[in-house]
Parts: sequence; structure tokens; C-alpha cells
Amino acid sequence: MRSDIAGLGQRLRDLRRVRGFTQAQLAECIGVRVMTVSQWETGASLPAAPRLGDLAKALGVPSDFLLFGHASNVRRTKDGGNDR
Repeated sequence: MRSDIAGLGQRLRDLRRVRGFTQAQLAECIGVRVMTVSQWETGASLPAAPRLGDLAKALGVPSDFLLFGHASNVRRTKDGGNDR
């Protein structure tokens, strides 16, 4: 399977907003700088594998959802957000 790199940043941004995180809050949660989160969201850089796992955990989705956009392991919560 090919990773949808361009979509990773958009999925990250969308999930962060749905979860109610600012870039600063997400950055603090996973131990990176705000600029790093911004670069991931714009596609200027990509998270390393360990950080991808940290992002997925913080956002409550499987890592493969961030990479490929598959929602098979993601369900909607009562408030409309996604949850595992």
C-alpha cells in the first residue's frame, strides 16, 4: 500500500481540530515544537515513525489512519469525533 503523504498533513490537521487541540497543545502532548506540528500539517516535513505513533495515540486513531486514511478501525463518538 502506498502512503498518501499529501493527505497525512490534512488528516493530522482535521483530527487535531476535531479533538480540540491547538498546535501548541498537541506539540506539548507529544514533546515537539509547535513549528514541527505546523510543518507536518503543511507537508513541509513528515513525522518519524516513533512520532507518528505518538500522534496517533494523542489523537486516538491507529497510525495507519494517519498514513493511509483508512477509517476501518475508527468509529464516531457521540459528539461527532472519531474514536477507536
